[in-house]
Amino acid sequence: MAICKFLHDNLWKGIEGVDLTMTALTEATNFPVTNTQRRIPGRRWRSTNCVDDQTIVVNFYAEVSAEAFCLRGNNFSADAVVTIQANTEDVWLTPAFEALLSPINDRIMAAFFGDDPVVYQYWRLLISDVGNPDGYIEVGPIFLGPAFTPAEN
Repeated sequence: MAICKFLHDNLWKGIEGVDLTMTALTEATNFPVTNTQRRIPGRRWRSTNCVDDQTIVVNFYAEVSAEAFCLRGNNFSADAVVTIQANTEDVWLTPAFEALLSPINDRIMAAFFGDDPVVYQYWRLLISDVGNPDGYIEVGPIFLGPAFTPAEN
């Protein structure tokens, strides 16, 4: 039985009173990482290659609480491995939190973190897709934040 979840208050976009810095490992001209903060699926971040694992790191400058991560508008191949990570510092050898994203359909992937929110300052999207036939990685809008599950589901 599928469970319905509503995602709200997108921290990835930035919220009033919370600063953030977003950095991608690589960024193609005219496809900045800040495009992942827009709701418009046609606006995307694009890497310059897919030979290297691609990352997007967000520093919120304070701990933020999230229950879900979702992205859409990607060009991942069937062999792509996509992970959301979180940590207390911008060091990623052994992150404190890590979850694999699961496909919802061919353009949307998500991870739900369970009953307890995940609370960290640094968040990182890690994408491994070396066999991507396009030669680059592309990601549209991203959501990170709370998820509401109705009692009647």
